[in-house]
Amino acid sequence: MRVLLDGYNLGLERGTGVATYALGLSRLLRDAGHGVEVLYGRAVQRSADPLQRQVEFFDREGDPPHRSRVARWRRGLRGVWRAAAWRRARPQWVPIDGAVVTDPLRGRLPEADRLWNHPEVFDAARLRHRLTGGFFTVSNAEIGADVAHWTYPLPLRLEGAANVYTVHDLVPLRMPYATLDRKATHLRMLRQIVRDADLIVTVSEASRRDLIELLGVDEARVVNTYQPTTLPEALLDTSEDELAAALRGVFGLERGEYLLAYGAVEPKKNFGRLIEAYLGSSVTMPLVIA
Repeated sequence: MRVLLDGYNLGLERGTGVATYALGLSRLLRDAGHGVEVLYGRAVQRSADPLQRQVEFFDREGDPPHRSRVARWRRGLRGVWRAAAWRRARPQWVPIDGAVVTDPLRGRLPEADRLWNHPEVFDAARLRHRLTGGFFTVSNAEIGADVAHWTYPLPLRLEGAANVYTVHDLVPLRMPYATLDRKATHLRMLRQIVRDADLIVTVSEASRRDLIELLGVDEARVVNTYQPTTLPEALLDTSEDELAAALRGVFGLERGEYLLAYGAVEPKKNFGRLIEAYLGSSVTMPLVIA
């Protein structure tokens, strides 16, 4: 099959767990022999010049933190216009032919046959959904994908293809005080997704139960795949003694003699409570937060 993945989280300045999920999914799909396409929403102008498309796609000025206040206002106005005017997004192919040196970005780029971009398509789609409740349609004429796997709940669908959505959790609904999502909008989008999706994927049994119980999803339409991960071969080939020496030399830690908490430092991860419990205990083993 030919599968389209979204680059919504892959395009963020800092990686997220969903970005890791998307990267791993792209590699596993390629390993299984499927074709992989990835759609980005970089804030760059469309161009008939392949070299210009490639250069601007990788230009950091396209990232929100590097824009001036005036540029952000212009982007906001463009987003409102696009949200109102667009009905179908027509992605443009971004050639990766070596003209731009991408080796420093290797860890952030998916395993893909082709990359596509439509300016700010994710932002405009979310704004349009907020204003009208409608989903954007992405043209499949040039991509030719059999399946669109949206790795995050997004108000988008690919025409002429099966549309699969990964819903990682229902934290905005179960713990509304722990996130900044617009809860009514998010709930409306999730209800449309569970109604119209060809399949829903999630990454834990707890999330699968939440989808069935809170949103009424048919059990046959939601699949728990768990969270995949890949480790570099160089790391897998490293001996236990070498790992122990690296831990000791770089971090001052002894192998097997520390507690590890791994995840983004944000309210829903509950690190504050973890630290309180650690400080209130008699444990002398170091607590490491990564």
